[in-house]
Amino acid sequence: MASTMRSLSIVVSLALGSACGLSGGGGGSDAGAGGEDHAVYDPAKALYDAGDCEGALPGFDDVWERFPDSSKHDNAGYYRGYCRYVLGDFEGAIANLTELLEVHPDSAFIDKAIYYTGRSRFELGDYAGARDDLDRVWNDYPDSVKRDNAGYYRGRARYKLGDFQGAIDTLGEMRSAYPDSEYIDDAAYYSGRSRYEMGDYAGAIDDFLASLAADPAGDEADKAQYRLGRSHYKLGDLAAALGDFQKLISDYASSDYVANAYYYQVRVYVDQGDCAGASNALDQFEAALPGSSELPTASSYYSASCG
Repeated sequence: MASTMRSLSIVVSLALGSACGLSGGGGGSDAGAGGEDHAVYDPAKALYDAGDCEGALPGFDDVWERFPDSSKHDNAGYYRGYCRYVLGDFEGAIANLTELLEVHPDSAFIDKAIYYTGRSRFELGDYAGARDDLDRVWNDYPDSVKRDNAGYYRGRARYKLGDFQGAIDTLGEMRSAYPDSEYIDDAAYYSGRSRYEMGDYAGAIDDFLASLAADPAGDEADKAQYRLGRSHYKLGDLAAALGDFQKLISDYASSDYVANAYYYQVRVYVDQGDCAGASNALDQFEAALPGSSELPTASSYYSASCG
């Protein structure tokens, strides 16, 4: 999927407005009668619906702290935790959402609270904790609107932990269950990366191709194109690798992997015994990225075989 759809960006989330009102919104009705608790909650919820999590937070905190018997207590508990997640206060989000889980174990927001606790742990680098939370959403809440998201991030957490087979298995479950998920391209990419790390280059190629087919402009598309070339190179399919690296350079010109692709172009030509092609590729590399740290390495590889 395109990066504007999925990347965790607090600024983008708030600018879109719907990030608070729609993406994180949960079950339960917010309609209610008057009372002091509603006089605090209703304006906060209006701000939330308008995308102003920062403005909504004091009201949600106030309802949670001062009105424990309010019909909106669990709503406020969820929204204040979710808003802290949106605002990048991941530790605060975990604390708020954990408190909600303890005080209101039967809330309609439980699955989302667990999901955003897991996502907060993921953002903090606590991948084991994130895995456990996201596994819980996947296993215990089959009807949750966050289940495909949880399926993807539980796989990502395993990848981060170096559990590559676990990542392949869980991402495979997610891809089978949710073939139309907005995360399907990234799920295929990280399955491919896991296979690559395990030395299954043929399997990695299949996953990288699936990722690119799902969304050639997705978050991980340039990385998938690069790793596709590396996988072909590992298997000794130099012609395919060369085409992959050339496609990365032409189609993903702003990618951080362009220098690597130029380097591997030189390598492929040298490995093929095509010194003229290698020389031309090296010249192109120097013209495009004269300050690249990969350029001396490419030059040395060329000189070692082609002089």
